[in-house]
Amino acid sequence: MKNIFRAMLEQDMGKQAKLVEIATLIVFFLLLFVASWLWQFKIDITVPGPAGERIVIDQVNIFELLLSKK
Repeated sequence: MKNIFRAMLEQDMGKQAKLVEIATLIVFFLLLFVASWLWQFKIDITVPGPAGERIVIDQVNIFELLLSKK
């Protein structure tokens, strides 16, 4: 990792800017991928049932759960 950064610093500013731009795009698309995966991931909202079992009352994604005012 240290050698990668050292090699980047030894290049001229134009190449450095291009590498930073590419790295930024990669991180952006990774964040989009993770957000879309979290959007599809459902969390079960449960309550205790009469015989001790858990009853599912709703399934929400993490964003709905974070943004809900309940």
